[in-house]
Amino acid sequence: AARPTRGSVALSFFQQTSDQGSDASHMMAIREHDLLTKEEELELAADVQMAMRLQRISEELEETSGISPSVGEWASAAGMSYDKLLGLIRKGNKSKDRLLTANLRLG
Repeated sequence: AARPTRGSVALSFFQQTSDQGSDASHMMAIREHDLLTKEEELELAADVQMAMRLQRISEELEETSGISPSVGEWASAAGMSYDKLLGLIRKGNKSKDRLLTANLRLG
């Protein structure tokens, strides 16, 4: 299987498309999620912060070299394995989504 590129694992904080029908169904789905405990919020926030720190490493490598680093180069600069890096980025994305979904219920 092909290895993902850095762009395919980067954090994405906002969806690009929306329409009224999907917005209504999205809001219904949000109401089905439980609110988070303080401990869950802190754990999820730590996951997001870790993913953001890793993202900054990639951005710094790109600024230095002028080209986007491979995931292997990114992992090496972060001092971890390729699989560990991808796992932490994915965990940060899932945690971000869970935080956003839970917090939308508060509005």
